[in-house]
Amino acid sequence: MIAEQVFLSSPAVSARIERLESAGYIQGYQAQLSCAALGYQIKAFISLEVEPSQKPEFYPYIEGCPNVMECNCVTGDYSMFIKVCFHTTQELDQFINQLHRFGRTRTQIVFFHPGGASRHSRDLKKTYNH
Repeated sequence: MIAEQVFLSSPAVSARIERLESAGYIQGYQAQLSCAALGYQIKAFISLEVEPSQKPEFYPYIEGCPNVMECNCVTGDYSMFIKVCFHTTQELDQFINQLHRFGRTRTQIVFFHPGGASRHSRDLKKTYNH
């Protein structure tokens, strides 16, 4: 399919992709699943204030949370920015209450995605940047 789009032969495309992988430009591949299709109707972003001394406990905890799609260490008033998907707001609320052991939170729930309902909450991948 790529070969047709770029007007090259399949072996030429394969060789170029292999060179990009070897050079470290392509680090991996992933499936993008629909959170909504899997029943996760609630998508939210949580800002969390974590003290540096808590990070050794926080990182393993957050990596073990199945509803956390992405967690980034950021600058500003809060030190973590967390993307989550849940079935219900009650489940989200329980998770936020668990996070309070690490610090104060600020949560934003997604009402609408400009790309339309078919794209709403479509990445079900985990990314941890710390």
